[in-house]
Amino acid sequence: MRAPAHVFERERFMYEPIIGLCVALALGVYLVYTLLHPEKF
Repeated sequence: MRAPAHVFERERFMYEPIIGLCVALALGVYLVYTLLHPEKF
């Protein structure tokens, strides 16, 4: 028995927004850190 095609499409395209969110969060943490500790850079 095979799962419907739309199930695989939803799972396949769900990783892109998650990766984008992780990159945005990492960049935000980096920018806040550099604003708080500019002498290290």
